[in-house]
Amino acid sequence: MPARRIELSERLLAKCHENERGCWIWTGCRDKNGYGGVQVNRQKVRAHRVSYELHVGPIPQGMVVCHHCDTPSCINPAHLFVGAVQDNNLDKFRKGRHSYGEGHGRAKLDVESVKVIRSLKGIRLRDIAAIFDVSPSMIGYVRSGENWRCVA
Repeated sequence: MPARRIELSERLLAKCHENERGCWIWTGCRDKNGYGGVQVNRQKVRAHRVSYELHVGPIPQGMVVCHHCDTPSCINPAHLFVGAVQDNNLDKFRKGRHSYGEGHGRAKLDVESVKVIRSLKGIRLRDIAAIFDVSPSMIGYVRSGENWRCVA
Protein backbone atom coordinates (compact mmCIF):
# COMPACT_ATOMS: atom_id res chain seq x y z
CA MET A 1 0.00 0.00 0.00
CA PRO A 2 1.49 3.39 -0.97
CA ALA A 3 2.67 5.61 1.89
CA ARG A 4 -0.08 8.18 1.27
CA ARG A 5 -2.80 5.50 1.63
CA ILE A 6 -1.18 4.18 4.83
CA GLU A 7 -1.09 7.70 6.28
CA LEU A 8 -4.76 8.25 5.40
CA SER A 9 -5.72 4.87 6.84
CA GLU A 10 -3.88 5.69 10.08
CA ARG A 11 -5.63 9.09 10.24
CA LEU A 12 -9.00 7.39 9.90
CA LEU A 13 -8.32 4.74 12.51
CA ALA A 14 -7.01 7.37 14.96
CA LYS A 15 -10.38 9.15 14.82
CA CYS A 16 -12.67 6.23 15.58
CA HIS A 17 -13.50 3.75 18.30
CA GLU A 18 -15.26 0.40 18.12
CA ASN A 19 -18.64 0.01 19.81
CA GLU A 20 -20.35 -3.16 21.08
CA ARG A 21 -21.94 -3.80 17.64
CA GLY A 22 -18.57 -3.74 15.87
CA CYS A 23 -19.12 -0.29 14.35
CA TRP A 24 -16.04 1.88 13.99
CA ILE A 25 -17.59 5.14 15.20
CA TRP A 26 -16.09 8.26 13.66
CA THR A 27 -15.16 10.73 16.43
CA GLY A 28 -14.00 13.54 14.16
CA CYS A 29 -16.27 16.23 12.74
CA ARG A 30 -19.70 15.13 11.53
CA ASP A 31 -22.43 16.75 9.47
CA LYS A 32 -25.99 17.31 10.73
CA ASN A 33 -26.94 13.78 9.63
CA GLY A 34 -24.11 12.16 11.61
CA TYR A 35 -21.78 11.35 8.70
CA GLY A 36 -18.09 11.86 9.41
CA GLY A 37 -16.01 14.17 7.28
CA VAL A 38 -12.29 14.05 6.54
CA GLN A 39 -9.97 16.23 4.44
CA VAL A 40 -8.44 14.41 1.47
CA ASN A 41 -6.36 16.47 -0.97
CA ARG A 42 -7.86 19.66 0.49
CA GLN A 43 -11.40 18.43 -0.12
CA LYS A 44 -13.92 17.35 2.51
CA VAL A 45 -15.05 13.78 1.87
CA ARG A 46 -17.36 11.56 3.90
CA ALA A 47 -15.29 9.32 6.13
CA HIS A 48 -17.21 6.12 5.36
CA ARG A 49 -16.55 6.60 1.62
CA VAL A 50 -12.82 7.05 2.27
CA SER A 51 -12.78 3.95 4.48
CA TYR A 52 -14.55 1.92 1.80
CA GLU A 53 -12.09 2.99 -0.90
CA LEU A 54 -9.06 2.31 1.32
CA HIS A 55 -10.14 -1.12 2.50
CA VAL A 56 -12.39 -2.47 -0.28
CA GLY A 57 -11.73 -0.60 -3.51
CA PRO A 58 -12.98 2.16 -5.80
CA ILE A 59 -16.58 3.32 -5.69
CA PRO A 60 -18.13 3.13 -9.17
CA GLN A 61 -19.29 6.41 -10.68
CA GLY A 62 -22.80 7.41 -9.54
CA MET A 63 -22.91 4.88 -6.71
CA VAL A 64 -23.29 5.52 -2.99
CA VAL A 65 -21.78 3.76 0.02
CA CYS A 66 -24.52 2.36 2.27
CA HIS A 67 -24.41 1.03 5.84
CA HIS A 68 -25.63 -2.47 6.79
CA CYS A 69 -25.54 -1.27 10.41
CA ASP A 70 -27.60 1.90 9.79
CA THR A 71 -25.06 3.99 11.72
CA PRO A 72 -24.03 7.04 9.66
CA SER A 73 -20.86 7.59 11.72
CA CYS A 74 -19.64 3.99 11.19
CA ILE A 75 -16.58 3.59 8.96
CA ASN A 76 -16.09 -0.18 9.40
CA PRO A 77 -15.63 -1.50 5.83
CA ALA A 78 -17.34 -4.77 6.83
CA HIS A 79 -20.51 -2.73 7.52
CA LEU A 80 -20.41 -0.87 4.20
CA PHE A 81 -21.68 -1.80 0.76
CA VAL A 82 -21.96 -0.04 -2.58
CA GLY A 83 -25.32 0.51 -4.22
CA ALA A 84 -27.34 2.88 -6.33
CA VAL A 85 -29.36 5.65 -4.66
CA GLN A 86 -32.47 3.53 -5.29
CA ASP A 87 -30.87 0.57 -3.48
CA ASN A 88 -30.15 2.82 -0.50
CA ASN A 89 -33.73 4.11 -0.48
CA LEU A 90 -35.15 0.57 -0.67
CA ASP A 91 -32.87 -0.47 2.21
CA LYS A 92 -34.14 2.48 4.28
CA PHE A 93 -37.75 1.64 3.48
CA ARG A 94 -37.36 -2.07 4.35
CA LYS A 95 -35.77 -1.17 7.68
CA GLY A 96 -38.46 1.37 8.56
CA ARG A 97 -36.14 4.37 8.47
CA HIS A 98 -37.99 6.14 5.67
CA SER A 99 -40.12 9.06 6.82
CA TYR A 100 -43.51 9.25 5.16
CA GLY A 101 -47.07 10.09 6.12
CA GLU A 102 -47.50 11.64 9.55
CA GLY A 103 -43.90 10.75 10.38
CA HIS A 104 -42.53 13.14 7.78
CA GLY A 105 -41.24 16.30 9.42
CA ARG A 106 -43.16 18.65 7.12
CA ALA A 107 -46.45 16.74 6.87
CA LYS A 108 -49.49 19.00 7.11
CA LEU A 109 -51.98 16.16 6.85
CA ASP A 110 -52.66 13.13 9.01
CA VAL A 111 -54.39 9.81 8.30
CA GLU A 112 -57.83 11.08 9.36
CA SER A 113 -57.52 14.18 7.14
CA VAL A 114 -56.58 11.99 4.17
CA LYS A 115 -59.63 9.79 4.74
CA VAL A 116 -61.88 12.88 4.90
CA ILE A 117 -60.32 14.34 1.75
CA ARG A 118 -60.89 11.10 -0.15
CA SER A 119 -64.50 10.94 1.01
CA LEU A 120 -65.37 14.46 -0.16
CA LYS A 121 -67.04 14.30 -3.57
CA GLY A 122 -68.29 17.16 -5.72
CA ILE A 123 -66.21 19.82 -3.95
CA ARG A 124 -63.54 21.77 -5.82
CA LEU A 125 -59.93 20.95 -5.04
CA ARG A 126 -59.12 24.54 -4.11
CA ASP A 127 -61.98 24.65 -1.60
CA ILE A 128 -60.76 21.47 0.08
CA ALA A 129 -57.19 22.78 -0.04
CA ALA A 130 -58.23 25.96 1.79
CA ILE A 131 -59.78 23.90 4.59
CA PHE A 132 -56.61 21.82 5.12
CA ASP A 133 -54.10 24.62 4.36
CA VAL A 134 -52.43 22.74 1.51
CA SER A 135 -52.27 23.31 -2.24
CA PRO A 136 -55.01 22.15 -4.62
CA SER A 137 -52.43 19.94 -6.36
CA MET A 138 -51.73 18.20 -3.03
CA ILE A 139 -55.45 17.45 -2.70
CA GLY A 140 -55.36 15.99 -6.22
CA TYR A 141 -52.38 13.80 -5.32
CA VAL A 142 -54.09 12.59 -2.14
CA ARG A 143 -57.33 11.77 -3.99
CA SER A 144 -55.55 9.92 -6.79
CA GLY A 145 -53.47 7.90 -4.33
CA GLU A 146 -50.19 9.27 -5.67
CA ASN A 147 -49.53 10.63 -2.17
CA TRP A 148 -50.49 8.90 1.07
CA ARG A 149 -50.50 5.44 -0.53
CA CYS A 150 -50.21 3.98 2.97
CA VAL A 151 -53.82 5.03 3.71
CA ALA A 152 -56.48 2.74 2.29
